[in-house]
Amino acid sequence: MAKAFVNGAPIQLGYLSDLRLSPDYRSGSLLARGYRFLKELHSDDRAMLYTTAIFAENSRALATLTAGRAGLPTYHPMGCLDCSGINLGRTKPPFNANCDIERGSLVLLPQIVDCLNHNNARKQFAPFHACEDFLPGGRWCDFNVSDSYVALRDSRVVGVIGQWNQRSFKQTRVIRFSGPLRWLAPMAKMTHPILRGRRFPEVGEELRSFYVSFVAVDNDDVSVFRALLRALYRDAAAGDAMFALTSLHQEDPLRAALADYSLTPFCAQIFCVCYSDGERAFSNLDNRVPYMEAATL
Repeated sequence: MAKAFVNGAPIQLGYLSDLRLSPDYRSGSLLARGYRFLKELHSDDRAMLYTTAIFAENSRALATLTAGRAGLPTYHPMGCLDCSGINLGRTKPPFNANCDIERGSLVLLPQIVDCLNHNNARKQFAPFHACEDFLPGGRWCDFNVSDSYVALRDSRVVGVIGQWNQRSFKQTRVIRFSGPLRWLAPMAKMTHPILRGRRFPEVGEELRSFYVSFVAVDNDDVSVFRALLRALYRDAAAGDAMFALTSLHQEDPLRAALADYSLTPFCAQIFCVCYSDGERAFSNLDNRVPYMEAATL
């Protein structure tokens, strides 16, 4: 539960995450009992609306949660969140957008937060920020203001992007390769020293990645976003990460900048979730493009 923008105003918005059921219990009453407990928590009236993301390949969860089963809240589809991974490989030249690109700093922090908030107000479900969120011990664990890149014109921040590395407290490891990857991964392992591309991880190895987070650009200027993303990419390509994980809605105009890169596609279906007392709030949502931080999913 945290403040996020709904129809341009910061309100308390809930987020439903980390639903996991052992296969032995999927046909029983555990899911219904869990949602009954959730409804009890909901009775505190702290939030009328919730958001959630279900990865598109999770067909079982999509079918179960959106089927309108008795006792479950209503899952209203809000489109696809493009969570593609940018494949970090060969370096690329800087992108000139007639702005200066700098790393974030405490001096720039008030402007960074202002840029985030006034642009997030144009998006549905985007988080509301405060300066203290970006200080040590703040809301965003292991993210410092120096992990951000800012675009400046006439000394004013007109765009922000962040590189959020969560590997100290959240890792993804490869259990096995399936489908075409069973033969593609060994081939990539053999050819990457020659082609200078990023190799596939070994089975059991950590999937080294970070999140492209805190994206905000005045007037959705794609050229400014391209310059910010290119600066982040150039720095990251010199490190050990394999992927930069993105999160832009299918209708977000900034998503056009992803076409400049080799991508590993990944999609999550996003939903606005509510009980009967939240249906009016849902029906009043306007047509702003949703924004959700993949790093918080």
